[in-house]
Amino acid sequence: MTQGHIRQLVSAVVCVIIYDTCLKDVFMRLTVWLALLTAFMLASGPVPAQTPPPAEHARLYRIAGQVQPAQLKATLTRLVGFGTRQTMSVIDSKTRGIGAARRWVKSRFETISQECGGCLEVITPTQTVTGPRIDTPTEIMDVAAIQRGTSDPNRIIIIITAHLDSRVTDVTNKTADAPGADDDGSGTAAVLEAARVLRNTSSPQPWSMRRCPVRSRACMAAS
Repeated sequence: MTQGHIRQLVSAVVCVIIYDTCLKDVFMRLTVWLALLTAFMLASGPVPAQTPPPAEHARLYRIAGQVQPAQLKATLTRLVGFGTRQTMSVIDSKTRGIGAARRWVKSRFETISQECGGCLEVITPTQTVTGPRIDTPTEIMDVAAIQRGTSDPNRIIIIITAHLDSRVTDVTNKTADAPGADDDGSGTAAVLEAARVLRNTSSPQPWSMRRCPVRSRACMAAS
C-alpha cells in the first residue's frame, strides 16, 4: 500500500466519523460505510500506479447500487414493532422486547447466509452483567455474522456494528415503549443490509468482515 493510498484511507475514515454522527438517513449511512469498505479493498490490493478513476470506482458503484431502500425500511419497521429493545426488557416474548429482537436479527443473518451457500458464520456470544444502569443480573447477547476472507482471513478484520438495544430517558425503565428507530434501529438496518449486499463478494479478498449490532447488538464481521 503506497503513502497515497494510506492518505486516502485515513481521509475516508475521518469522513465516516464526521458524517455518521449526523446523518439520520440510514441509506446515506450505509452508502458511506460501503464507500469506506470499497476504498479499503482497493487500497489493500496491488493497484497500478496510474489507475483511471472510472476503473477505480466501478466496483463501488456496483455494490452501492444493490442497496434497497425498501429493505432498509422493512427492517426499521420490524425493529420498531418490538415496542422496546431495552437491555433489561423481556426475553421470552415472541413479539416484544430485546429477546424477540435478538432472535429476529439472528434469523435474518441466517437467511442471508443460506442465500449465499453458508458464507456467514452466525454466533451469539453472551455474558451476564450488573452495573449502574443494570440493577439486576442481565444476560447481554451480541448477534454477529462473520464472513471469512479468502486469501488471508486472519490478517485483517473489518467490523461493521450498531447497537440493537433502545431506551427512554430513564435508562432503568424496561417496560415503557422505546421504538428506537434512530437509536439505533437505523444502524442495525444498515448492518443487515451490508451483510446482504456484501454476501456475494466474489473476488479474492484478504480481509474478513464482522457485522455486529453492539450491546445486545447486531454485528457483521469480516476478517
